[in-house]
Parts: sequence; C-alpha cells; structure tokens
Amino acid sequence: MVKAAKDFAGHLQLTIGLLNEGTFLFTKNLRWSAMACAYAKPLAEVERSYILQVLRDCYGNRTRAAKLLGISIRGLRIKLSGYAKEGFLVPAPSGSSGDHLVSRSGSSHT
Repeated sequence: MVKAAKDFAGHLQLTIGLLNEGTFLFTKNLRWSAMACAYAKPLAEVERSYILQVLRDCYGNRTRAAKLLGISIRGLRIKLSGYAKEGFLVPAPSGSSGDHLVSRSGSSHT
C-alpha cells in the first residue's frame, strides 16, 4: 500500500510539472500519458540538436563530425544547409578565419 501511494505521488508530481510546461496529453491512463509527454519531442528536433552539438564538439570540422555521426560529409552538409535555412545557428567550418556562426541569411557573425 505504501509503494502504491509513492507511485501515485510520483505520477501526480510529474503530471503537475507537465501541466506547468503545457505539454500534458489528456488520457485515461496517467502512466501512459506521462510517458508520451516525455517522448513528445519530434525526432527531427532531436536529430538536429544532436548533429549541431557533435559539430560544435568537433569545432566545426565537418569531416570529423560526419565520421562520428556515421553519415557522409555530403549528407551532413545537406542537413546543415537546411538547418541554416530554417534559421538555426550552424558552426562555421573549422578552416574558416575567426570563430563565427552561419545564420539563416548565410551571413557570418563573429
């Protein structure tokens, strides 16, 4: 009985947190609902975030980042071009002068 009360309290706390974030999915099954909210982020968003983090960790080196990601350099460049067009900051290639970012307009920022 004590374990059930702790489980309920945990689910209730999670539910309140999700309601505060505005990401709660209303269903009859509270456990499923809370779990679905944890995975509510679109895969493309997770992929973009991961790719950009790997690129930052590689100091803009596209070849090294592509190898770590297990994709071709061409595939990485295509993805980065799309991210820049969507307005996301993409680290400049490591061989470029200065430490700057490429933004949506294609202009450089130092």
